[in-house]
Amino acid sequence: MESLDGHLWERMQSGYTHLTFYPQDPIPADFMTHVLYESTYSLLVKKDHPLAGLYKEKGSLDATDLLPYKKMQINVSEGAGPHKYEVAPFDINDPQEIALSLPYFLAAPFLLSKTDFTLRLPTATAYMFASHLDLAVLPCPLKDQKPFRPRIVWHRRFHSDPANQWFRSIIASSARTHWMDTMQAIEKTQKA
Repeated sequence: MESLDGHLWERMQSGYTHLTFYPQDPIPADFMTHVLYESTYSLLVKKDHPLAGLYKEKGSLDATDLLPYKKMQINVSEGAGPHKYEVAPFDINDPQEIALSLPYFLAAPFLLSKTDFTLRLPTATAYMFASHLDLAVLPCPLKDQKPFRPRIVWHRRFHSDPANQWFRSIIASSARTHWMDTMQAIEKTQKA
């Protein structure tokens, strides 16, 4: 496993790297992709956040409800150029001011649990964090968001390679099973 950086596509074209996980567009023309699953986004907040109370009271949130609260965002960037991406990409309809931008996921929920910040994440990721910490998952009120679509990417010349095909099928099957299990767990959580 390697970090995303400014040389990812060159390493893949040369054959040094055979496969990568990449969640955003664009993908260069010489590459093939397989979407592992598609997810909506949710808001993650500390359990006693005012938005959690507001959601309980109203049964929904709208974009203006977010205005009093700053947000955290995850920006994964190694190197320069088009290899920088946000886990929850910028949305023109997002009214929130950015309080903190982090390069990695793991610190975010711990910081979030001590502040009134919000964090927009893929729904399954938000529920995973909430299951381990004192956090609440709320529906994201921002509309017209592109779904989160993690995918595996490989160079076209490895498309017919039997070992690469086998490895891609194992990843796709595992991701599909994990995704279905996660969605069932989320449904149980929401009904409780």
